Amino acid sequence: MSVSPAVGVVFMTHDSARHLPRSIPPVRASALHPRILVVDSSSRDGTPEIARELGAETLVIPRHMFNHGATREMARRQLGGTVVVMMTPDAYAHLDALNEHLLEGCQMVISKYSFPGYSVGIGSKGCVTFSPEPVREYRDYVTKIHHDLSDLAWLYHMNHGIFMTPGQDEEWTLSVAHTDEHLARYLDAFETFARDVTE
Repeated sequence: MSVSPAVGVVFMTHDSARHLPRSIPPVRASALHPRILVVDSSSRDGTPEIARELGAETLVIPRHMFNHGATREMARRQLGGTVVVMMTPDAYAHLDALNEHLLEGCQMVISKYSFPGYSVGIGSKGCVTFSPEPVREYRDYVTKIHHDLSDLAWLYHMNHGIFMTPGQDEEWTLSVAHTDEHLARYLDAFETFARDVTE
């Protein structure tokens, strides 16, 4: 009998083939080397096959048998690890869409106010870099970042009820709990900052 790893990850899926290539590889690359199980409720788009190609175990159940609590418990028992994390692959698509919206909104504000900076990000992370040219390496980061603007932007967001990661760039981390209203609030604070600084 083989011993399962202490950490397991379950992806609950239905017709999620398009999301799996973005979801499974980062989990597989984790230093924890979790056991990955895709529980699929009778997809018609090849989800189980793609999951297996990406190195995950699969469990296919009839769609009418899916139950949020009971199906997750069945998956947890099958993995048998000490810690089992439940994930949904469409959350990655949601995060990508939110981040893209925030990046575009920041870039519009930067362009509108001819601000020295640009927005950049991937997945759930992003930032506004206060530099008139791209930062490519650490020396650029140290010498080309406008540090006073970075600090002031952080204070503006804090004063508008948005907690930001302290640092020399305007950095954010999104979660699946964030909504369009949260993004609008962030962008409003960023535009207020840009307007006040450039007037």
